Amino acid sequence: MTVSRSISKIAMLVVCLGCFLTLQLTTTVIAQDIPVCKEDEVLAQLDFWIGDWIVYDAEDNQVGTNTIARIMNSCVIQEIWQGSEGGLGMSIFYKSPISGKLKQLWVTDVALGVGGTKEKESYFVEVGEQIVFRGRYPYQGGQIIDRTTLTRESENQVRQFMEISTDSGVSWQPLFLGIYKRKEI
Repeated sequence: MTVSRSISKIAMLVVCLGCFLTLQLTTTVIAQDIPVCKEDEVLAQLDFWIGDWIVYDAEDNQVGTNTIARIMNSCVIQEIWQGSEGGLGMSIFYKSPISGKLKQLWVTDVALGVGGTKEKESYFVEVGEQIVFRGRYPYQGGQIIDRTTLTRESENQVRQFMEISTDSGVSWQPLFLGIYKRKEI
């Protein structure tokens, strides 16, 4: 065996050992710094909405059902919507690692249509009582601003009011009003 071949093998072993130690150290540091999602105050902002709901309009007509649940070790809040006359939707809510705010990704069974996919971020929170999300999506060469307000009316009732603006927030048009009534167990 030549000296250069022996040096190459030793160099390769040193590199591998360095990679292994770096991986071990990184894994240890990351594992120690992971906060518990169940205890996170931002993720708890939707706790008043967790549950199984029957959703009604302002005239008390059932318009759908909605199930809101914490999943993935309480790091994600999942919403599953079923409209009374068809129409499916699903949201995931998560804490943005960039802004530190609650974000929503909403996707429907008509995801490629206007409003069928939305991304929103919380911008007003009254903990345990109300949260407001706002986002934008493209429409006819411009943008629609979408604002959703969830308000806890009682332990067993939540009001969801959605509105849109096509003029950069100067005026707003109502899009949806849902009165959520907790399903009886």
